[in-house]
Amino acid sequence: MLAWWPILLTINNVIFLKIDKLREENANYAVLLPEFLQKFITKLNSKEWFLLALSWLTFSFFIEYLLGLWEEELKIRGSNYVESKLLNKFRRLTFEEKSSRGKELSVLIEVDAQMVGNNWEFLVRDTFTAITLVILYFISIYVGLISFIFLGWMILIGVISYLFGRAIANNEKKYKEKRTKYSLLINEEVNKGNLIEGMGLNSHYEKQENHLRKKNEKLKLSFNRIFSLRNNLPFRLMIAFPLLIVSILTGLNLVLFWSIGYWFSRITANCLTYGNYSASVQRINNFLQLPEKNDNLEKLKLTNEIESISFKNVGFKYKSSQNWVLQNYNETFETKKINRLSGGNGKGKSTIIYLILGLIEPNDGEAIITDIKGKTYNLYQDINLRHWRENNVAYASHDNLIEGASTGQKQLANINNVLKTKKNAAIFLFDEADNALDREKQIKFYQKLEELTKNKLIIYVKHETNEKIKWT
Repeated sequence: MLAWWPILLTINNVIFLKIDKLREENANYAVLLPEFLQKFITKLNSKEWFLLALSWLTFSFFIEYLLGLWEEELKIRGSNYVESKLLNKFRRLTFEEKSSRGKELSVLIEVDAQMVGNNWEFLVRDTFTAITLVILYFISIYVGLISFIFLGWMILIGVISYLFGRAIANNEKKYKEKRTKYSLLINEEVNKGNLIEGMGLNSHYEKQENHLRKKNEKLKLSFNRIFSLRNNLPFRLMIAFPLLIVSILTGLNLVLFWSIGYWFSRITANCLTYGNYSASVQRINNFLQLPEKNDNLEKLKLTNEIESISFKNVGFKYKSSQNWVLQNYNETFETKKINRLSGGNGKGKSTIIYLILGLIEPNDGEAIITDIKGKTYNLYQDINLRHWRENNVAYASHDNLIEGASTGQKQLANINNVLKTKKNAAIFLFDEADNALDREKQIKFYQKLEELTKNKLIIYVKHETNEKIKWT
């Protein structure tokens, strides 16, 4: 806004004050400049004046254009930063918190992260504007009244707005198409966060989401050039026509009055939304303060082959329940055989799997890992659990991440994918992963399990109606 002030003063001089002097031969066009500039530029011919005017006009618009780019970039990067912080926090939540916070996270990403990004933009822009208005006020006192006129600009505004509008609409369509893939990935992690973590895919999803986020951000920022032009060029032209007649008739300093009124209303409107911004920040901070599970990232990354896993006097209950799922539980899972686990719902089958994965920790007791060299490790104290899930354990559940097929087809694809991608894992956990397969495919699956027992530790969970967990 401040860069446009000399232009407005010059137009004022052209229209009202110095036009007669320009009719003289060898006229000095420096008289058209604002008085404070005439102290530095004392003589100009018509060509020099034109070049100076064109240069200043280009400079002033370029400044406005860069400010527009910066504001939009601040909004995009601000919302993406908050979004990234929320997703990283979600990945570190405890098993039960992750199970119950999915919908909350979706709202925080779709609404609150965007609100924070928008207000970061408003804060910078309105602070800059407020300072500019104060400067303009003192300049207006020094240089006197101004008027503004430029016929035909409203037609130009309409054409420019239409062209920019079409370009922006096309760009938004492209961005939404790219954003859809990213949103689907986030929704999958929000809805199946514990399954993804249990399969050791947290790092994979984090890399994918970071890649898509940066790609979308780069695409959005490339559209930002047109967006900034649309916001600044028609807007700067639009102030001319409303002041056209009234300025001539009254001679009032309408540009200053309009600037103060317009920007004051913008600042006031943004101040009124501060309550929503504050509420968004509070919800985000509350989410970021949720308890995290400890994956012992600084502990041992186990690389040796595993001989057995032993549960010793393990007790566990979920925070949302008063009932113990496991009490004084003792069992050893060994290699070279299929460790079968069956029982009715609520008997602790999946809980045992979650304990082995390190998604949850027992309230009492311990789980001891014994490698082929005879060394023993406490799973929850000595082992890097993220590395454990990503490298040592292969996990397939009745639920999976396969889309677009029947339940049986998805389970078969999931089993084959786990066997292929986790072939170097030492432990294979199958939690009712084959319950929708037909008899023929179940037999083939069982044959694969028999092959794996040669050097792997296999735990096979199957639902049955027995009152107690049955081992064979």
